Amino acid sequence: MASAIWGAAVIVNSGFHSEPSADLGGYHFHHELCEVMDTSFFAEHYKSVEGSGARTSRHSAQEAQDISACGLQLTPRGGDDYNGYEDPGDSRYVPTVYVEFKTTWHKQIDPSAEFEAEVKGQHDLRAKDDKTKYDIVEVEELGEEAFYSTETNDKGPLTGATLSIRDGWVAAELRWSTFFDGRGGEHVGADEVKQILFDTARTSLEKLRKQEPENQSPGTDDSSGPDEPGSDNDASDPPKRGDGDI
Repeated sequence: MASAIWGAAVIVNSGFHSEPSADLGGYHFHHELCEVMDTSFFAEHYKSVEGSGARTSRHSAQEAQDISACGLQLTPRGGDDYNGYEDPGDSRYVPTVYVEFKTTWHKQIDPSAEFEAEVKGQHDLRAKDDKTKYDIVEVEELGEEAFYSTETNDKGPLTGATLSIRDGWVAAELRWSTFFDGRGGEHVGADEVKQILFDTARTSLEKLRKQEPENQSPGTDDSSGPDEPGSDNDASDPPKRGDGDI
């Protein structure tokens, strides 16, 4: 009799304590994120840096979460106004722009409770000094929650910008950064960088929904080589917060 009662209790309790299923929102893992990332919004102002390491893709597929990342090195196109920079083909002073797009599929733990704290924590831990100003704001145009952080030097130009987005159990980060030689000029304005990041994140994540699911296997996969920015633009009206779209 006691064993029967215990067995019934186990069944009832297990029903009340069942693990939540991962809400991946239809975003499919892709081990080669550079193939999915929409770089068309960068193409107007930048071109790929030639040489090994200018384009890298890495991924990790684990039981608890999958991660895929794409890194690009870009340089301003010759037709842009460099504010004193010489022709990019002849000058070592032309700034290099680094772009990284990383997406994480959480499969066992809902990241919503800690997402804001994690984003702001990473922001706080960035090296701060008297010559750099850091700002972070919440934005409502993307996903269920999103934050946009910027870094500017004492001369004014933007040196770094990060867009962090969570939609369900999927989190994405798109980062833009550059270095200047001290002349204080900027080749793309801060407002334009923000728009490029917003458009790139939205269309790239939408493309992840259109990908066929692939079989993940633990490990990393690197891909390098020049890749001219530019791809089909699948832009649509920006989804609103809480709609489950990015």
